[in-house]
Amino acid sequence: MKIKQVLNSGNSKYIHRLLRRFYHSEGLGKTRLIAEAKVKMDRVDAKTLAGLLRADMLPTCYVPGEELRSRRELLRHRLNLVKTRTGVKNRIPGLLDKHGLHMHEATPFSKGNVAWLRGPPPPSATARACFHPS
Repeated sequence: MKIKQVLNSGNSKYIHRLLRRFYHSEGLGKTRLIAEAKVKMDRVDAKTLAGLLRADMLPTCYVPGEELRSRRELLRHRLNLVKTRTGVKNRIPGLLDKHGLHMHEATPFSKGNVAWLRGPPPPSATARACFHPS
């Protein structure tokens, strides 16, 4: 006899990964019927899921294996790091303009400009205006 089970959970990926260690799982199911319901009650949702499971009408979706999920997570993390780096690089010229400073070379992150950025901080435009009025 084949035992079927259905679980209504907001954290379905974690639950699926946990149960997959002990049971064969066909995949996660998403039902539009429950998502679009006007009355959100666990008891009603459970009856709906049980009826769909009994009629073998519960849709399942593909769940990638652990290795593929790990690779995807690593790539998402790298993408976020690249976005953060790009955002910081894009803010530097604006911050320099705000203080009246300009990079010496045309390419913002050339070796010369990076060395200049790493060097001692130049006095701000406000301090220069106080000590060297034009």
